[in-house]
Formats: sequence, C-alpha cells, structure tokens
Amino acid sequence: MYVFFTANLQQIGGCPDRVNKTAAEARQAAFAARSQTDPQKYGDLVGETIDGRINDNLVRMARMITDLRHATNATGETLQKAEEDKFALFRQVRDREQKADRLKRRLPWFGLGAVLVALVLTIALPRFYASNAATCAVLGARVDQDNKRGRCLRVLCRVSR
Repeated sequence: MYVFFTANLQQIGGCPDRVNKTAAEARQAAFAARSQTDPQKYGDLVGETIDGRINDNLVRMARMITDLRHATNATGETLQKAEEDKFALFRQVRDREQKADRLKRRLPWFGLGAVLVALVLTIALPRFYASNAATCAVLGARVDQDNKRGRCLRVLCRVSR
C-alpha cells in the first residue's frame, strides 16, 4: 500500500503546482477585475473625460457671460444717458415755450407803447422843428419875425424860393 500511496502522491504531487498556478491566475484575474470595477478609478476617469471635453465649452460660456454682463452695463449706461438727454431737451423746449408765452403776453404792451411813441413824435417833432431856425430852413420855410414865439411858417406864410 505504501507503493500505492507513493504512486498516488507522485500523481498528486504535480497537482499542487497546477493548483497553485490556477490559484495565482485566479488571484490575478480577481485583482484585475477589482481594479477595473473600482468606482474611484472610473469616477476619476469619467471626470477627466468630462473635464477634457466640456471644460473648453465652460470656459467659452464663462467668457460669453462676462461679455454679456459688460454689454448689458454699457447698454444701461447708454440708455440712462439718452434718457437724461431726452429730459434736458424737454426742459429746453419747455423753457422756450415759456419764453414765447411771456413775449406773447407782453407783445400788446409793446404795440401800445409803439403807438404812443408814434403819436407823441407826431405831435412833438413838428413843434421841435418849428422852434429852431435851422430846422425851419431845412424844411424850406422861414421863421415869422412878427410873432413873438418865432414860429416856422410854411403853410400860412410865403415860402422863400
């Protein structure tokens, strides 16, 4: 029986090497499967891929947002300036209309003053001319020497020619 065990041991003796080899291969496969199914590793890989592909778009979108913000601010400032200019123009128009209304209210008084000045001058100028011998001569008349006032006679007297 000893021989039987020895023969069986010799047959079995090659078996532990095969078992060790198979176990080592199974262990390597388990480690490989574990590293391939590691959520941390695949999360990092997915994150890197997304960052690589989406990061450029995100940077462009951030620049676009900044540009839009600047454009919005510039547009707001321009609209505010336009509104201020519009109100300034309205104030100028209102001031001009008020000035025109004041002139319209005073215009009849100016007309009345002009009529009064014309009337006074119509009466006063001939008397002024007639009171002076030089102006009487310019008008083509002569001063009446008989009259104590020294009036210029043109119609009633002889006109010297």
